[in-house]
Amino acid sequence: MNSIKYVIFGLFIGYVLNQIYNTTMYNIKLADFYGEDYSFSQKGIVLNGSIANGQMISVRDLEALSPGDGLHTVPELCPHITSKRGHNTLSFVGDISVCCWVADEKQWLVPYKDVGENRHYLCGKYPHLDHVIQPLTKTVI
Repeated sequence: MNSIKYVIFGLFIGYVLNQIYNTTMYNIKLADFYGEDYSFSQKGIVLNGSIANGQMISVRDLEALSPGDGLHTVPELCPHITSKRGHNTLSFVGDISVCCWVADEKQWLVPYKDVGENRHYLCGKYPHLDHVIQPLTKTVI
């Protein structure tokens, strides 16, 4: 009976440590995305995949084209969006499809930054982050 308690306790400790690690890594990746040195004392902690302490924008800016008119593949539905992972992902937030790997279907806001003639977005949560880019001329917001 005691061995079951140790197993459950071990699983709980493993879960907590995993959440702490993922949240720490998300904060580090978020700071890298914004190009800042990260300091917990100045910025605080942002939970993994949560609203960040920087510029945020609606995922509607990454909305995919409608699948009509012969558009069926992700590159066809997201023609102006590129992912630093090397391939685009189509996700759903509420009832819209977006050209980014989001954390869940309730992630309506994502961090963004404008660099030159492009807008960069950081979708998802660690370890499944998706840094996507689209030209400012193609943004809707």
